[in-house]
Amino acid sequence: MQIADTLKMSPCQTDEFITERNIVNIIDHANSNARKGGDVQIQVYIMDYKNRKFPDFDPMKELKID
Repeated sequence: MQIADTLKMSPCQTDEFITERNIVNIIDHANSNARKGGDVQIQVYIMDYKNRKFPDFDPMKELKID
């Protein structure tokens, strides 16, 4: 499934596809695509979605030692 297809999904479907666990991979894919001449708006949309959906997101959480 392409990220562009995700943007066409209903919010319920998007919530099931884009999770806190995979959001970084999706952003990385969007960044890579934008560097190759792809649509930067998708990158911006996904980053905005992350900020709204996961306001307390900490990408370093998995690397921290308790």
